[in-house]
Amino acid sequence: MKREGFTLIELLAVLVILAVIALITIPILFFVIENSRKNTVQESVNSYIRAVEATLTINVIPDTKKNFSHAMCFLSQDTMNCTNNSSFLLKVHGEKLDVLRVEFGAQDFVEIATFQKGKYCGKYVKNNGITFMNCEGVNKIDASSVSFTPKNPNWKVDNVASALDDLYRK
Repeated sequence: MKREGFTLIELLAVLVILAVIALITIPILFFVIENSRKNTVQESVNSYIRAVEATLTINVIPDTKKNFSHAMCFLSQDTMNCTNNSSFLLKVHGEKLDVLRVEFGAQDFVEIATFQKGKYCGKYVKNNGITFMNCEGVNKIDASSVSFTPKNPNWKVDNVASALDDLYRK
């Protein structure tokens, strides 16, 4: 008797082996994709922090003699609007963050920043780096307590409130 094909048992064995391989590799693949997305967000946050500090050092502070010690700034499109009545254009290449709030320390360096990019939220702390957290876990600040009169007439405190609402709604 001559065999010309595979038996049903052989085909089922091959399918079971392929299913086991898929069960092992698919979660690993999703982990690698998720990890790479987080790394992209982390690099974006680092780029924004460096851009804020460089812009202050090179352009804003020498020209305006503004004091950013303990000031707080909020990202609105490509402009940072600050509680010390300053605003400055921020040039960052790459992934744009949805929400960014930075707090400066005593020496005009970013001490703390909270951010959101899509489903990723977190906090940057100087000398500790970036910590990702659940978007509800990011410290919520009361936008009504932010009082300043910016030179940019298009910027209103309502923009701060809506940006923060968007941050914590997701």
